[in-house]
Amino acid sequence: MFSKAMLALVLGALALSAALPQRPAAPLPVEELANMPREQAVALLKDLLRGPLQQVVVPAMSSPATRGLIDDQIVAQLERLRVVMKEGSEALGVPVLDPLHVNHVEAHTHQSLIDFDGSLDDFVIQGLSDFIIDNIKFSTILLTFNFGFTMPKVSVTGKYDLDSILGNLLPIYGEGPFKVDIGDVVVSGKAKLALKNIVNIYVKSLTLDFSVGEYHSDIDGMLGGGDLSDLLNEVINDLVPEIIDANADLFADVLAEQIVVIANTILGEMTLQDLLDLIAGGSS
Repeated sequence: MFSKAMLALVLGALALSAALPQRPAAPLPVEELANMPREQAVALLKDLLRGPLQQVVVPAMSSPATRGLIDDQIVAQLERLRVVMKEGSEALGVPVLDPLHVNHVEAHTHQSLIDFDGSLDDFVIQGLSDFIIDNIKFSTILLTFNFGFTMPKVSVTGKYDLDSILGNLLPIYGEGPFKVDIGDVVVSGKAKLALKNIVNIYVKSLTLDFSVGEYHSDIDGMLGGGDLSDLLNEVINDLVPEIIDANADLFADVLAEQIVVIANTILGEMTLQDLLDLIAGGSS
């Protein structure tokens, strides 16, 4: 699940999957871009790909600043998780997760606005364990959990193979090595817990908010390489942060739904006391 999610994110960046304002009958000959002045070509691509993305506003969230005993125990568990991510755990059957290595993943999407077939090989993600804990607040009275994290830098490298067309208009294709650096990723949210059968605890709802401070990609071989590849890299670096910001609430909602399902599977038939004992058990 994680690999497919990351694949969708990276291929979405490669393909610039933004909503397109118009769809002419014939694709745009990308070779014509090479004959245009660079500024004109960049402006044309942006106008074609941007769409009505800036109209979406993501609400800000505030978080309490103080922590109690349970909060400190949660922080201790997160620090243990950090070590496991870096070193793995034979006892838990968990491999090293930072860096995370994925040999091969692929995705295929055939829709009106985007049609692509793509794959990633030797896919490596670094920096996942370098998270900063900005806020942790658990209330046993209100059964709420507020949290905030910052990822200073996450780097993604690998080899890609992509064949796509956006809105029957713009072909995006290529293969070769790539590197993506994402910085200052801030994630915050609030989980609301509840009791079922007056005993067992479960996650009733989860709201997430996130932002990306920096984005830079270097993707070789797009549109046949050379000047066209450089041109598309420039456009991607300009547009991807805009696309992420404009669709942050959509991404957050989809991610929150998946997290709730996973969390409730883990909680199973736990009581609140079981959960508190589990949290306290790793704090020493």
